[in-house]
Amino acid sequence: MKTQKNRIGVALLFVAFFCSLALNLWCLWQIYYFGGWRDTVQLKASMQATLLALNDYEAGILRIYTIQGQREARAFTGTHDGPFEVWAEQYYPSLGPAHRLSTEECVKAYNNKMRYMYDHPDRWSRPTNVVQTANPATRRNGANPNDN
Repeated sequence: MKTQKNRIGVALLFVAFFCSLALNLWCLWQIYYFGGWRDTVQLKASMQATLLALNDYEAGILRIYTIQGQREARAFTGTHDGPFEVWAEQYYPSLGPAHRLSTEECVKAYNNKMRYMYDHPDRWSRPTNVVQTANPATRRNGANPNDN
């Protein structure tokens, strides 16, 4: 009888130990490996892109971004998607998965916000004296900060 109780007690301790170990490993995985940094990168990239889209929209600039391989700087692709100019986002594939995820999230959040604001113009203020282009070669009416 005592032997059976001892075996049950040892089995329960064994299960409790492995459950505790599994929980600790899961928490470490979420904080220090893929789960933790992914959430942080997505949040930061989305916030930054949303603010950039808001500023561009309020300045009268209608553009969306795309990822087109390695690129040193943002550049106008020469194409349009409806009223939006299509720009290629700065991207370095050699920087790894965190940079890739950050760039993808930034592009997605910027494009979603820009399209939403364009579809709901009554909710967003927009000056009427600024031409709707981001291409420096076609800016007019003081939209280019370098034009003094």
